[in-house]
Amino acid sequence: MPKPWPNRTPQLAQEVITQDSEVDALELQIEADVITIMARQALVASDLRFTFTIIKALTDLERAGDYAAHVAEDVVVLSREFPLKNYITLPDMGRRLTLMLDLVSKALAERDLEAAKQIFRRDDEIDGLYEEVSRELLTY
Repeated sequence: MPKPWPNRTPQLAQEVITQDSEVDALELQIEADVITIMARQALVASDLRFTFTIIKALTDLERAGDYAAHVAEDVVVLSREFPLKNYITLPDMGRRLTLMLDLVSKALAERDLEAAKQIFRRDDEIDGLYEEVSRELLTY
């Protein structure tokens, strides 16, 4: 995965865009694997809940990849016409997203309900930061 935003280069942005299709492909593969497991196993209620949690987290992670790709696309377009300024919100969003992804791993691995609740709160924060970053890029 590319480094967080300190370099702010169009080349790095292009890497993010390219990796989004890898994230999309992984989402489809994991989803197919989950469906195969569900079809072959007689899952009890707790396993079903865990399986649906995985699918929900997977969808959210894919959406985060889409957000990153959209911001990167804006960077590529804007970098052709304007020198890129130092964005304050973007690195903050990257740090918060990294923390959120760590929480997702912890919540799933340990089946930690409190960590899962924190993820939902952080998801709203990330959505707000995404809107702020989009505004920053578009009102340059």
